Amino acid sequence: MENREKLLVGVAIISFSLAITFSLFHSISPYTTVSDLVELRNAKNIQVVGEIVKNSVVNKNNTTIFEITDGVNEVKVIYSGKITYYEGQVVVVGDYKNGVIYATQVLRKCHTEYRVGGQ
Repeated sequence: MENREKLLVGVAIISFSLAITFSLFHSISPYTTVSDLVELRNAKNIQVVGEIVKNSVVNKNNTTIFEITDGVNEVKVIYSGKITYYEGQVVVVGDYKNGVIYATQVLRKCHTEYRVGGQ
């Protein structure tokens, strides 16, 4: 193999590795606390860990509106689905706009598993 061919193979391998790394990096959702979230203006595909504020869950039709907290700050969540109050941590996945999380998933956090919809 000539030096030029070795160089081309090396560049191809490096390019492929960078493309894979870039792809994986951008498919991972950011993971944050409520306090870190309120400092942001907007965020897409974000995962927020917190506890559901007691007596904040309102189910109307197939939409649930509630608040989550990290003990310091609170943020409103609108979820297209039904959940019930759960004492303990939840992970809310969705987009954050204008001080509201528009959730696509609400996962009940347990030390051994996650459950969809806080069930």
